[in-house]
Amino acid sequence: ILEIIKTIQADSRIEVYSNSGQKLISQAVLKDKIEIDLTEYSSGVYFLFYHEKGITGIKRLVKN
Repeated sequence: ILEIIKTIQADSRIEVYSNSGQKLISQAVLKDKIEIDLTEYSSGVYFLFYHEKGITGIKRLVKN
């Protein structure tokens, strides 16, 4: 479980994509702390996109 605290503002959106580009998770961020559960996905590289105030950022996630 990935926990994100105060790095993404409330009223934003996050999306997680597989290395092959498949969208796995899409959820609104309603508070300063969110948890993303990747336990059902296999080990590998994933990409977290966050959208806030017209800006999109990307973080690379590695699940062992």
